[in-house]
This record gives sequence, C-alpha cells and structure tokens, in this order.
Amino acid sequence: LDGSVMRASILEAPRQLRLVELSEPVAGDGDVVIRVAATGVCGTDRHIFNGAYSVAYPATLGHEYSGEVVMVGNGVQSLAVGDRVTVDPNVVDDECYFCRRGVDHLCSALSPLGVARPGGFAEFSALPARYAYRVPDSLTWQEAAQVEPLACCVHGVDQAGITTGDLVARTNGAIDTTTLNNYFQAAQAIMGPYSTTNLQQVVSVVAVDSTGNTTVEWSKGY
Repeated sequence: LDGSVMRASILEAPRQLRLVELSEPVAGDGDVVIRVAATGVCGTDRHIFNGAYSVAYPATLGHEYSGEVVMVGNGVQSLAVGDRVTVDPNVVDDECYFCRRGVDHLCSALSPLGVARPGGFAEFSALPARYAYRVPDSLTWQEAAQVEPLACCVHGVDQAGITTGDLVARTNGAIDTTTLNNYFQAAQAIMGPYSTTNLQQVVSVVAVDSTGNTTVEWSKGY
C-alpha cells in the first residue's frame, strides 16, 4: 500500500457493474487491510446484481474471499503483516438485543462485508481484525476463499443433526453440493436438479460412499 489507487468492481445500479479506480483503504483502530487474492461469487451476489436484494449504491460486492494482511491498525495483536487469512463477512455491533443474547447472526445492525460494507471485488479490503482468520500455507487462495460457504454447510448439518446413513433431500445448488461432497458423507440422499428449459423436476435417490462418490439408485421425472 502506498496511498495511491486500487481497482475495484463497483455495482452502481442493478445489472450495472463497472471497473473503477478508488483510493486504497487504510486500517483504522482495530482493523486490518488485506490484499485480496481470491473471491468467490455467491448466489447472494447474483441476487444483488440483478436487483433482487437491496443494497446502497455504489456497492463493492464479494463476501467470500481470502488474502494477505498488508496493514495492521492500532490495537491489533491477533494478526501481523504477511499473514494469510480468510474472512467472516458478518460484522455485528455487539450491542443490540440479539448480540447480547449470543445470537449475533440476528444482529439488528448487521453490516456484512460485500453487502453493506465494501467487499472482496477489489484489490484491497479493510475490515475489523476479528473477522479475519489465519489459514495454513497448505490451502490455496481459492480454497481459503471457500471457508465461509463451507462453514455454512457445516453449521447447517450440525443444526439439522444429520448423521451418516440418514436419507436427506437436497436441491442442485452449489451449497448443497458442497455439503454432500466435502463435509457430509451420507449413505443416501435425495437430489432435485431441474431443467429451466423444460421445467421438468427430477428427483433421485443417490448412494454416497465414504469418499463422497455418488451413484444414482432411483430416479423419477415429473
């Protein structure tokens, strides 16, 4: 960082994305600045792009990202310049009714990176240090950027109490696929991919072995 400009992809209105130059961010007290290395495109980003999810414009999207710490603000002791990190985008206020009761995902003032705050569709990103987590060198930048969606999968499975051998229903979405293949090795699953061209729904019973490989045992279209 030299106080000059960076490139960022800015959503100025629904379906109006533009590559612009912005001032590089500076780390405030308790913050870090990371050089973004990889950013995923979430379904939420697609909804925001299409105008189905309201944001304040202009917006810098991207809430699934990883990068290297390049600046540390006053008071930050958990991270240092050069650390490889991934990001938890859900910045909360710690003061509202829900935060004080330990359910901060319901925060009344939730201010997510990539939605209400500038996110990972830029060369650099500033964020509170507590929302950046070190990752090992063994992870690629792309893998590290997928920690947030994978965490959603893990939490969902834990909340549902699903165990190996259960029969579960899933759609054909990316999160469902991640859950099935990368975390949860069920003995059976019901899949529901569909075709947008003929609107025919297909439901399949799929066997999943211990390595995550699937075989279709039964399928029905309607």
